[in-house]
Amino acid sequence: MDGPAEAKNYAYKLLAIEPRTESELLKKLSAKFDINTSNDAVAFLKKRGLIDDMKYAEDRALMERESLKGPDHIREVLKKKGVPDGIIEKILSAGGADVRDMAYRAAQERVRLLRGLPKEKAMKRLYDYLARRGYDMELVESVTKEVTKDLN
Repeated sequence: MDGPAEAKNYAYKLLAIEPRTESELLKKLSAKFDINTSNDAVAFLKKRGLIDDMKYAEDRALMERESLKGPDHIREVLKKKGVPDGIIEKILSAGGADVRDMAYRAAQERVRLLRGLPKEKAMKRLYDYLARRGYDMELVESVTKEVTKDLN
């Protein structure tokens, strides 16, 4: 097999394992093949619709939202995967579920685990939990106060 055919076959194998962004696939191929061969393989697959960063970002954002992750977390995940900033902003501005509602649902799920703790400690843990999930600090603060107002 020659280089270009091998690169395409390797790319097909990588895509069969999991969806990948153009950037991820290019990085993987470049580790094994020269840059021109890698670029050609990516262009070939992109032309056939097998690589689509917008579709990847939409699907990944939906998955993260279903896990009640916030916009900051989604932005970070997509950046790490090599999705261009323009696509990330388009996906985040399209939204989907109401961010406040998602944060509130995540907080309600978590607060059940915090019952029995002193109120201040429960509030701190819930605040940290929501912040780690990628929600805006103002939203984290208001949702934490709202969800923990009936504790102790």
